[in-house]
Amino acid sequence: MDWYMMNCELLATCSALGYLEGDVYHREPDCLESVKDLIRYLRHEDESRDVRQQLGAAQILQNDLLPILVQYHEDKVLFDAVIRLMVNLTQPALLCFGKVPADATSRHHFLQVLSYLQAYKE
Repeated sequence: MDWYMMNCELLATCSALGYLEGDVYHREPDCLESVKDLIRYLRHEDESRDVRQQLGAAQILQNDLLPILVQYHEDKVLFDAVIRLMVNLTQPALLCFGKVPADATSRHHFLQVLSYLQAYKE
């Protein structure tokens, strides 16, 4: 699978979060449901952590989740759901994979997740 080609369902879910216009983030009406869907996708991802990799490649944390927290901090339900999603997305790669994979393909996925985790901190 080409990690730069996001799954259509995942892309639609990310698009339903909202958009940044200048310094103002505009959430879509289904923003909360989209956050919950992303949490659900992460819960059911495969051993390659494909959902986590696609969300990392899309920079969902930097471009959507952080602006949502800043702009809509008074919406406690949305705030809590976004924090849950961020905690899931930022958990250590070792926790996701259980151990450093031995085979080359799994190690590549591990290192890719690790690189997205490092990018979140920039």
